[in-house]
Amino acid sequence: MSKPPKIDRKTLKKPDEFVVQGVSFMERAAHYQKQILFAAVGIVVGAIAYYSFGWWQDRQLNQAWIAYNTAVSTEGNAKWGALEAFHKEYTNTRPGFLAAVALGDHAFEEQKKALFEKGETGKEHDAVKWYTEALKFGKLVPFEEQLLLINRGKAQELGKHWGEALADYEKAAAISGEAGGLAALNAGRALEQQGEREKASTQYDKVAAQYADTEYARLAKIYRRTLNSPLMAPGKSE
Repeated sequence: MSKPPKIDRKTLKKPDEFVVQGVSFMERAAHYQKQILFAAVGIVVGAIAYYSFGWWQDRQLNQAWIAYNTAVSTEGNAKWGALEAFHKEYTNTRPGFLAAVALGDHAFEEQKKALFEKGETGKEHDAVKWYTEALKFGKLVPFEEQLLLINRGKAQELGKHWGEALADYEKAAAISGEAGGLAALNAGRALEQQGEREKASTQYDKVAAQYADTEYARLAKIYRRTLNSPLMAPGKSE
C-alpha cells in the first residue's frame, strides 16, 4: 500500500493558481469598479431603450392599422382624401404603403377614363406620384416592387411617356418574380411605340424564348407577327 504524499507547511500556505487568479481578478475589479458600474448601467439602459422602442413601434403600427381601416371605410369620394391624409401621417408603414397603392390604382383608373372617354392626356402624374410613393416603402418584397414598377410604367404609357415607361418595365423585368414576363412583354410594346421596330421585334423574340410555354410567349409571338406584317410597315395605314 502506497504512502500518502507528504506536504510540508510551506506548500500548504502557498496559494494555488486558481486562488492567485481569483485574487488578481478581484483586485482589478476593485480598481475599475466605477468603469464596471458605468458599463453595467449602460447595458441595462440600452436594454430598456431597445425594448421600449420595440413596444412603441408595435403601438404605432397598431394605431396605423386602426386609422387605415377607418380611412379605407370612408364612403364615396371622401375616401381618397381620407387615404391621402392617412398616408401623410403614416408614410413609412405597411398600412401607409397600402394607402399609396390604393391611391395609385384609383388615379390610374381616373386617368384611363379621362383618356378613353374624353381623349384627355397629361393626367398620369397622380398615378405616377402615388406608385412612386409606394415604391419608397422600405420593406417591399421583390414581387411587390416588380408589380409597382409595371403599374407605374402603364401610367407613364397612358401619358405617352414611352421612355419612362420602358425604364420601369426593364427594371421590373430584371427583378426575379412572377410578373417578369409581363414586364418584358410591356417593354417590347414601349419600344414599338417609340418607333424602335427592330428592337421591339428582338424583345418579343426574347420573351418568346425566355418564357416559352406561357401566355407571355404566345402574346409575344402574336405581337412580333403583327409588327413585321407588311400592313404594319412604316407609311402603311393600320
